[in-house]
Amino acid sequence: MKSDPYRWFISIVAVVILAANYYALILYPYALDTDVKLWLTGLSGTAMLFLFGDQLARSAAKGQQAAFDKGMSSTTPAPTDQPPPAS
Repeated sequence: MKSDPYRWFISIVAVVILAANYYALILYPYALDTDVKLWLTGLSGTAMLFLFGDQLARSAAKGQQAAFDKGMSSTTPAPTDQPPPAS
């Protein structure tokens, strides 16, 4: 399987977003406004949705391709040495 640099970059960005949100919501010593907390929670939810959604889509595509390949290998090709049907 080839490594996709775009996927790695986006995954690193998502992890950085999650780490920054953890700091902002848990470790930050000052109180944040409720609207800021909600915005940060939505941002981290979007990052999590991307990470898990990407893995789910890749897993589903891999399973679908395996099922397709298995179906293609189980069918027998039509013989090619027979004459064409008479009309």
